[in-house]
Amino acid sequence: MQSARSTLPKAVSSAPYHRERADLAAAFRWAARLNFHEGVANHFSVTVNEDGTQFLMNPNQSHFSRIKASDLILVDANDPDTMNRPDAPDPTAWGLHGALHRQCQHARVALHVHSITRPSCPRCEIHGYRQSIKTAPCFLTATLSTPNTAG
Repeated sequence: MQSARSTLPKAVSSAPYHRERADLAAAFRWAARLNFHEGVANHFSVTVNEDGTQFLMNPNQSHFSRIKASDLILVDANDPDTMNRPDAPDPTAWGLHGALHRQCQHARVALHVHSITRPSCPRCEIHGYRQSIKTAPCFLTATLSTPNTAG
């Protein structure tokens, strides 16, 4: 039986972070299959360094169903010239994912979608808020585990 690594296309297997690229591309395509996408304003990222400042993400204006591992771009959250590159990511995606990975180094993967399959936000309705459109984002309280540094 062949290993997964040996079945990767040559362009992907020789690219930096080939395993992360292949896994992230698969996540994009699977999200599209599950209809967890709308247009091209959704983005996923995976960090490739310890402090989370360098990460792979989808290029701007790319639909999830068409993203290949070789399409993913490597960006640096600390590099202000990122947005001047010809393959610059969506500005909101770069800001959101960059800040998240910089501040939460243990958050190795971030998925951001505007799913049309969620007609409402139950938690928002519980607290008396209604979404104005069904694709509006719903922010839920999440607890991230961090090491106890209090001593």
